[in-house]
Amino acid sequence: MSDPAPASAPQPDQHLDTDAEEERLEALGEEIADTRERAAADLEVGGANRTFTDEGVDVQVERTGDTHHPLADRP
Repeated sequence: MSDPAPASAPQPDQHLDTDAEEERLEALGEEIADTRERAAADLEVGGANRTFTDEGVDVQVERTGDTHHPLADRP
């Protein structure tokens, strides 16, 4: 005997509200695009207010104010 589907999952005989689903997917797409923009900005040399960091970057920012990569000085 299989477990019943969770209450929040649509049942096979129910129909999705396509307008609501389109709105949900559009909002999700906007969130994904915003996250990608923030991630790309975090890669810019000398960027401030970073969103994504690792422990090493966190320590460097704490000690020196922001990250500096030696390759940024190359022509």
